[in-house]
Amino acid sequence: LAALLLAHLGAQTPAEWQDVIRNLRHPKPETRLTALDRLNQAGYVSAAEAVAPLIGDPDDRVQLAAIDTELTFFLADDVGGNRKNRALLAFEAGPLVRSTVRAPDVVIDRLTAAMRDENALVRFDAIHALGVIAEPPLSATQVKALAAELDHYDPTMRAATARVLGRLGARDAADQLAVALVDSSPVVRLCATEALGLIHDTRSASELRDQLAKARGDMVGATLLAPA
Repeated sequence: LAALLLAHLGAQTPAEWQDVIRNLRHPKPETRLTALDRLNQAGYVSAAEAVAPLIGDPDDRVQLAAIDTELTFFLADDVGGNRKNRALLAFEAGPLVRSTVRAPDVVIDRLTAAMRDENALVRFDAIHALGVIAEPPLSATQVKALAAELDHYDPTMRAATARVLGRLGARDAADQLAVALVDSSPVVRLCATEALGLIHDTRSASELRDQLAKARGDMVGATLLAPA
């Protein structure tokens, strides 16, 4: 088993991997990118905590590479795609593609913070990677930080946040999801409705019944399914 592991990690010694990890703090972004690429290719999950700060790196390229690397660390199966859509594909593939290794809290916290990044692609990858890497139950603090993005100015982020809250069974976010039932975006309303059904919070039943009377199109099915 040890021989197979060494082969998987490029036959490098632990000391040599420490040199790679040190380069994550290198002042040149190109060097940081090279280090991330090596860790990503090796799936060196022991570096997850060391990679986490780069999710907030000042260089967008490094941020995106760090998110992708963290995703690799916690995937059990190859989901295909490329770096531009891999986080979304992994989320869409469902929870069974995730490995059994628990992610350090710092990874979850950094991904949550990246949801407020100025770069739309960083935000998009961060929320979907979070939906793959995080595991229930989240702490109350983590749920609060995540649910705050239901008020994000970008409706894409509001919708994605609702989906992730639903996937993670975040009952503490029930009140914020109920508010999202009347969001200005129909996509957000749909995702919030589905999320309320997934988290099994019975307090939301009256809000869902109220929305059923107004539902049209795709919302009818979703609003019927959520209480069920």
